[in-house]
Amino acid sequence: MSRLDELIAELCPDGVEYKTIGELATDIYRGSGITRDQVTEKGTPCVRYGEIYTTYGVWFDSCISHTDESKIANKKYFEHGDILFAITGESVEDIAKSCAYVGHERCLAGGDIVVLKHEQDPKYLSYALSTTAAQIQKSKGKVKSKVVHSSVPAIQAIKVPVPPMEVQREIVRILDNFTLLTAELTAELTAELQLRRKQYEYYRNQLLTFNNDTRKMPLSDVANLFRGEYITQKGSKPGNFPVILGGQEPAYYIDKANHQGEIVVVARSGVSAGFVSYWNEPIYVTDGFGYEARKEVATPKYLYYALKRKESELNAMKRGAGVPHVNGEMLGKVELSIPSLPVQERLVNVMDNFESICSDLSIGLPAEIEARKKQYEYYRDLLLTFVENDGTLKQTNKQTNKQTNKQTSIAEIRLLQYVFGYVCMPLKYTCEMKAGKVIRASELSEIQDNEHAYLCYGGNGVRGFIGKTNYSGCYPIIGRQGALCGNVRYADGDFYATEHAVVVSSKGLYNQRFLYYLLTAMNLNQYKSAGAQPGLAVNKLETIETLVPLMEKQIQIAKILDHFDALCNDLFSGIPAEIDARQKQYKHYRDKLLNFKELA
Repeated sequence: MSRLDELIAELCPDGVEYKTIGELATDIYRGSGITRDQVTEKGTPCVRYGEIYTTYGVWFDSCISHTDESKIANKKYFEHGDILFAITGESVEDIAKSCAYVGHERCLAGGDIVVLKHEQDPKYLSYALSTTAAQIQKSKGKVKSKVVHSSVPAIQAIKVPVPPMEVQREIVRILDNFTLLTAELTAELTAELQLRRKQYEYYRNQLLTFNNDTRKMPLSDVANLFRGEYITQKGSKPGNFPVILGGQEPAYYIDKANHQGEIVVVARSGVSAGFVSYWNEPIYVTDGFGYEARKEVATPKYLYYALKRKESELNAMKRGAGVPHVNGEMLGKVELSIPSLPVQERLVNVMDNFESICSDLSIGLPAEIEARKKQYEYYRDLLLTFVENDGTLKQTNKQTNKQTNKQTSIAEIRLLQYVFGYVCMPLKYTCEMKAGKVIRASELSEIQDNEHAYLCYGGNGVRGFIGKTNYSGCYPIIGRQGALCGNVRYADGDFYATEHAVVVSSKGLYNQRFLYYLLTAMNLNQYKSAGAQPGLAVNKLETIETLVPLMEKQIQIAKILDHFDALCNDLFSGIPAEIDARQKQYKHYRDKLLNFKELA
């Protein structure tokens, strides 16, 4: 039974009381307007309502904005533990988003913010107010002039579960940890998506870099210009034909088209002027320039890729005050590299494959991010929704999902290994490192016998033999104190590790024998601390970045090095020159096998 289960069984076995925000409030009031011009870099910390939507999460401890409070006519303050609601927004789904302030400065609340004072755990209350059930209650705001509004009475009517304070704090502890894990994973998935996009763009640009014998032609000689026709949604009938303003997605759909077949559209005006898109369906081109490739010169898809590569250049050509725009004459002068048609077809085939992979990732990874968010929301709602007669949690479901997260994470790393051959990661993400336990010198013996049957590893390697064990299995062991700190040994079987020996175990990404060779080749002694008694801190070792090749490659390398190791150890001791030569040969091949090309 978990700590939370125990608390619920002890403190609220029959269920949890639900109360309205009005019942919980010791005070509730609206903030006072702070204009954009009144925001300064220094001064009194403040929050404007839009920042609750864009900047702050469930809780925050410092403000990004400040103001000169002497210029604020009607000051409204909030303090530690207060809950802030944004009561104006753009969508019913997000209206009245709330956050808890857990900082310790006195701050100013801007207009369209409601401040709630209460006596509950602030983080708990903010988590409770972000649940699906609470959001449904919040979404009853009124829509006026396309803007959604809530109010103090509407917020006071929201009902949330209010368990005892001990339960609230335990829920906060669990959700804070889960939020951190979710945020870290989301950042990793987002970074991965960006990495793949950059990789795609790199290969695309490489493929579109041609030799000097490729023809250079202005766009006006490569394609025929198709000018869009101005149209408004209000003046059109809804239909199935997409209206293309120049963006990637249709602006809206109407009942007619003005172009059939393949065409490349370049956005004409606005921030996205110069944006390039490809269409192969009946469409209606409006605020954009359409280009139909001349079949004897270029294929439509090649024209798209060639212009896509110059997108930033096209965007930089925009001119004019107010709404900037590009014109057809400027675009017509843009030079493109035009290889032969067979070459264009091969390039398009390759580029389509790259774009397909990139598109799959663009769909898949955000979907995975959304899935993680939904998973988080599931746990949050599960923890905060109590059934009156049964307040227990299904720990088995939580454990199952945690295990799934772990497997997914390893799968993502293995995907990177498959694509790049290896990944480079700090040891803390791939290995568990744990120092052993203290022993008395009297427990050791220099000779192995029945009473001292097990090897004992310390800071400088093997310390002797001992009559007890604290580990069993195959592990690399790093000495972490003394002149020889950073030395690596390999233990196989039952052994004892002292507090000066770090036992290293893979989290599933390393072959243990390969890991031993890898650590040996890294010269860990270079990371020791300075001083009379040098040492290696475990947290320092965990930050060292190491290569993680495919498991099959690791096993292959380990077998080769094991073979060299056996040759060295089996050599007759009376032939020191041969031993020395074999050891040098072994070190050479070991270092060569472990010398991977660095990932850019």
